Formats: sequence, C-alpha cells, structure tokens
Amino acid sequence: MKAYFKSWKVLNKELGMTDLLDALFASLFYSLLILTPTILIFGQIISMYYYLLNLWVVLIMLVSVGISMLQLLMWKKTILIKKKDISVNINQLFSKLLITYSVVILVVGLLFIFVFIPMMQI
Repeated sequence: MKAYFKSWKVLNKELGMTDLLDALFASLFYSLLILTPTILIFGQIISMYYYLLNLWVVLIMLVSVGISMLQLLMWKKTILIKKKDISVNINQLFSKLLITYSVVILVVGLLFIFVFIPMMQI
C-alpha cells in the first residue's frame, strides 16, 4: 500500500496537481455524459418491470463498473496526452483504483439487494 501512495505522490510531482485534477474532471464530465442516459433508461425499465428489481440492480452494478473502467481509461489517456514520459506505471496504478471502485460498487449493490429492497417490500 505504501508503494501505491508513493506512486501517486510521484505522479503528482511529475504532472502537477492542477493537471491531474484537470484530467480527472474531464474524465468525470465525459463519464457523466454517458451515465446520465443510462440511468434514465434503467429508471424507465425498472418502473415497468419492478418485479425484476434484483436483476436490474445487478445490471446497474455491472454497468457502473464498466463506466468506472471507462472513466479511468479516459483519465489515463488524458494524463498521457498531457505528459508522455511518466516514470510511474499508470496501468498498475489505475488497475488498483478500478479494483477499489469495483469493490465499493459491489458492496453498495449487495446492500441494495439484501437490505434496502427487502425493506421497501414490507
């Protein structure tokens, strides 16, 4: 874990905080452009097929992992466009971040399946 945080510090020194945040916000903006219609489509489908709610939660979890993967890919591409010669292994850095995002999405999705949805059906 120390190597992970050290890699972020090295990336921050090489690229600068403003360029790193600029790349992050750009990737978040374009990911939200993809996420918004997806959420609206899922909302419409869930309202029609409410009895398949657990299935739709699993599908939303998978789509969320895919969109987070796309966001990290765009963040990586933006960083590489800003500065080509970076000494940090960005693929390893972002793969660990993707695993963290995926675990958080999985935990939230399982909370919805096993806690929140059964509470709504009482």
